[in-house]
Amino acid sequence: MARYLKDRGMEVCGVDLSATMVQCATQRNPDIPFSQGDMRALACPPALFAGIVAFYSLIHLQRPEVLPTLQELYRVLHAHAPLLLALHGGTGEVHTENWFGQGVSIDATLFTAEEMTGCVYEAGFQVEQVAERDPYPFEYQSRRIYILGSKGEAQADDSTRSTR
Repeated sequence: MARYLKDRGMEVCGVDLSATMVQCATQRNPDIPFSQGDMRALACPPALFAGIVAFYSLIHLQRPEVLPTLQELYRVLHAHAPLLLALHGGTGEVHTENWFGQGVSIDATLFTAEEMTGCVYEAGFQVEQVAERDPYPFEYQSRRIYILGSKGEAQADDSTRSTR
């Protein structure tokens, strides 16, 4: 996502918990700054970012960590800044020892659109749009959920949301 946005003129940076992922991202994109960090407690001042894209990041958290993490993302965003989330739809948790043919142990939490939308609202964001899609044949076979929100004081009413 960082490369996509950078190629379209956006000033971007990336944060990952894994030093190995930061190293890999930096090698592939030397013109984009990446740093190791924890989205649950970002080492930056309030209102630093003009937007946040978190694709398949929240799935690596346990349910009790989601609301405080969204509140942390809210803290570091400018007023009215966008938040774009992507996550795997479903219920419960999944575990695998094989990630795309590699011997990597992964745990992921699945969310329904309603559950995550509720968390996003509770964290203080307005929800602008919710979209869902079926997985492509080459993807993990879970429904995909996308939530577009923005930092704001008032909660958006249900008429501003669309679900597919």
